[in-house]
Amino acid sequence: MNHLLTNHRNVRRAIVPIGIMFSLSLICGNLAYIYLSVSFIQMLKVRRPSLPLLSWTLRSPTATRRRGCDSM
Repeated sequence: MNHLLTNHRNVRRAIVPIGIMFSLSLICGNLAYIYLSVSFIQMLKVRRPSLPLLSWTLRSPTATRRRGCDSM
């Protein structure tokens, strides 16, 4: 194991900020459930799988041509 993480000070400096930021993201994410309606949250969850596809197609206008899909 890395000798840098054996010291308690180094462990606190490396791990505690990550834990704090993760807990803040959980808190903020759960606060959204208090203020949003159930139907709106369900619509957001349904559209979540399509976001990577949308971002992939928007990043390059020639994305479909490179895969050989333009011959259809």
